[in-house]
Amino acid sequence: MLSSRTLGARFFALGYAAGVGVYFLLNLVGNLVLRDPCVGHTTFGLVAPLLLGPGGIAVAASGFSRGRRDLGAFGVGLAVSSLFPALYGASRDLLYLRSIGCSPMTTPVTPPAGGPLGR
Repeated sequence: MLSSRTLGARFFALGYAAGVGVYFLLNLVGNLVLRDPCVGHTTFGLVAPLLLGPGGIAVAASGFSRGRRDLGAFGVGLAVSSLFPALYGASRDLLYLRSIGCSPMTTPVTPPAGGPLGR
């Protein structure tokens, strides 16, 4: 019989693997659907981390509040997968979009509307 610690680690690994699978599936769909590099890639890049992070925390909270440690460990695995590889991949994709000039992350530098800041 498996101890609860070993069972929790297995469900954590299962949740992490499921989260990584969701990330790669969404990445594949985004690459197949979006042809223009300047349209939609920011949204598709951030969908996976924004679904997996809060969704994993909700699954974990629901599981732990019901006394189901296996479901809680699965949710924690989902939440951890939202950081790496999902958030790492999204930030790398956004930096690539910035380097080719298609990113909303560029901030225009303009002078203040009222003149110099000392007035």
